[in-house]
Amino acid sequence: RCDELDIICEFVLEETPLIDKDEFIRYRDYDINDRVNRNNTIYIVISKGPSIYFQVLDLYYDGPRIDPKYYNVDPINPRGGYFEVSLMSCIDGDTAKFDYPSFIEPYVNDGESVRFLNMDTEETYPNAEEWGFPAKFYTCALLENAESIIIQTDPDDELQDHYGRLLSWIWIVPEGTELRENKTEYDIDQYELINYKIIQQGLARVAYLYGAGKMKYNNKSYTDWMYQAENYAKYSEYLTKLLS
Repeated sequence: RCDELDIICEFVLEETPLIDKDEFIRYRDYDINDRVNRNNTIYIVISKGPSIYFQVLDLYYDGPRIDPKYYNVDPINPRGGYFEVSLMSCIDGDTAKFDYPSFIEPYVNDGESVRFLNMDTEETYPNAEEWGFPAKFYTCALLENAESIIIQTDPDDELQDHYGRLLSWIWIVPEGTELRENKTEYDIDQYELINYKIIQQGLARVAYLYGAGKMKYNNKSYTDWMYQAENYAKYSEYLTKLLS
């Protein structure tokens, strides 16, 4: 119709977690019923956000916890230890930057960047894939609202990837979790594994294992826990299709 009306239509993709009034297509410079001169350009904005493609499931966390035996393990050598960090910025569904202790800095090449172990989400850059932004919005919401964040390295993989990013398991105390009575810090069994939670939501796949994930909780390896989350997501998707 644009050609028929002698106007130029340009489509603009806008990625945003907030979509005004649930509308996801709008004119950038015009309102409905505005007059447009011939040969003018109309910019049509298509807004995409998680509320259009993905609804966060309120899932009970049944994943692993941090075994207290890793408390005294060195996170550098032999790896497997953990330490508390603060979030600097969230990059995408499986990458973020953290302000972590200075003793880590000499061992990694890419500043504060951390790549989440044993998982992969779709990309947001340079070409956004279908589930890239929903994964980013979910991961970023978990990290930005967490009461506490812990990073744990893995002795069965390298300390960093070929980009120089720290390879880690990311644990959080979820938003709204209360301190236990007479405690000033969260107990280690209050932390939940983000790697597991993202896969359980169906926003990532188990990938890039390279031997990492043999550490255990309740006699089950981290890798087996990750596959449990992936199987749950696949089964949920199957039931949704079956019942629709």
